[in-house]
Amino acid sequence: MAINSDEQAKAVQEISKTTGKALGLASDAGSYLTTIFGGAIKNLALAAQDSSEGFFIRNRARVFQKTQKYLESRGIDKDNYREIDERSTIPMLEAIIMETDDSLQEVWASYLTNAIDPKRIKVTVSRQLIYLIKNLEPTDLPILTRIFKEDLNIPREKKIRLNAVHFESSENSLEISLTRLAALGLFVHDSSGTVGWAAPEGWQKPCQLEVSTPLGDFKAQPLLMALQNSIDLIPKKF
Repeated sequence: MAINSDEQAKAVQEISKTTGKALGLASDAGSYLTTIFGGAIKNLALAAQDSSEGFFIRNRARVFQKTQKYLESRGIDKDNYREIDERSTIPMLEAIIMETDDSLQEVWASYLTNAIDPKRIKVTVSRQLIYLIKNLEPTDLPILTRIFKEDLNIPREKKIRLNAVHFESSENSLEISLTRLAALGLFVHDSSGTVGWAAPEGWQKPCQLEVSTPLGDFKAQPLLMALQNSIDLIPKKF
């Protein structure tokens, strides 16, 4: 069926109206997102435009400066570093250059220092630990710092049992952090209230720690012990 010129004109007008509305919405969204991500966009632009003061360069430099001071305090020089394989250094560097929080930069510096310290032979660099540290939040650190006051390497018959009163964080913050840490494999969450398997009397094992919350019990897993062995959560100011 043929379409006359009037019908074509009407169709063009409708398309124009629809397109105009779509462009307006896109413009509004762009303005909204620019407001939210303005700081990040600026930092990324700096990274692209100025290699000496770029976003990524600054983050890496801060971690390396902290690491260097840790190494100097231990008397470790470049002649006795332990090497890290390239398969691990690349994802570690990718994680380091994205971290802007000072407290988490300290964690990276601690991990890197321990990884190349010839005396810390239990510390290994793995993609699993890199992924774990990369996904920590600053609010997780007070929780982990309190937990790491307990040596998870010591075999115990009875579990160390903690609850909200042992932490400076609020009960809600504690639950949020523990839920995130459980998702990362550091804890197993049990809301059933069951006791579980009963070990033989006198039987001892490491990593015996449990944090009780109204949400349920969070039981420490071996990965938490590996993290404790890999980082030092003692505040250091340089």
